[in-house]
Amino acid sequence: TDAVAVRFAPRVWLNDTSSFTDTNVEMVVSVNNSMGLTSTGLSMTFMYEDSVLEPIEVVPCGVTEGVKFASTPGLTGSAGRLACSVSATGGEIKTGAGLFFKIKFRVKPVNGVASTTVILTAATLRTGAGRTVVPPLPQRGVITLAERAYPPALVTVAVADKVVDSESEFE
Repeated sequence: TDAVAVRFAPRVWLNDTSSFTDTNVEMVVSVNNSMGLTSTGLSMTFMYEDSVLEPIEVVPCGVTEGVKFASTPGLTGSAGRLACSVSATGGEIKTGAGLFFKIKFRVKPVNGVASTTVILTAATLRTGAGRTVVPPLPQRGVITLAERAYPPALVTVAVADKVVDSESEFE
């Protein structure tokens, strides 16, 4: 039989998510096949709107459970659109597909912003054999935003020996 060459081509993408403003949100980065990948040399760059988001940390999960990432994402760029760099500093990437890692962002207390986009603009993956793999780019993930609506406080009032709450009508 003849040998068959199979080209290893992992694909990485961002999962859309939603969040309230003035809270934290995790943007999930997924991979279709991590077979043969190593954490050595893993690096990715994400563009985001700095008026809406602030990167906090990279959270390993799924196939990168146990991989160590730089403690704080590196930031470059100019006001308006900043780049968040993610790099691994050690650990083993498990073989599989699904969750690759999460980037935790702080959603600033903005008003009137319905959504924001995070864009994976650069990615370098390496195999254990030292081959560099660049997945298809760019990849976009959308965070749909909602302003936090706090429910009115329940107020109990005694009126002429009758107890009513704030949701009742007074007669």
